[in-house]
Amino acid sequence: MVKEVVEYLKNSEELKDKEIIIDYMPSQTGTFCLKAKKFEPVAERYVDGGEIRRYECTFCMREAYTFDNLQNGENCRILEALCECIEKWEKEGFYPKGQKFVKVEVTSGIYIISNDVSTAEYALDIRFLYIK
Repeated sequence: MVKEVVEYLKNSEELKDKEIIIDYMPSQTGTFCLKAKKFEPVAERYVDGGEIRRYECTFCMREAYTFDNLQNGENCRILEALCECIEKWEKEGFYPKGQKFVKVEVTSGIYIISNDVSTAEYALDIRFLYIK
């Protein structure tokens, strides 16, 4: 599932040529990471045995961090564009390959997970729902 999610996110113009690392965020700026979240995998269970399952993750990027609010806001541009892509793809019914997806949604605003004096890890939470 993780490989399919990474390939799906790389359909975004801003990420198409970028490396997305799994579960590890390097310290250098301009890096991207996909981290699985803790979640209950079954979203809905039906009497016929069918299930709607979920996969939840946090998409992260590391960028320069300053005391300039305008610059810090500009750092979020890639994540904002990714949000717009996911919303557009959802309306078009464009989903990752490999599962029968029924919904992909951004479940958070953009936020900072951590920062030091020169860099910050910006993040966005995403939920994938699919039929099993």
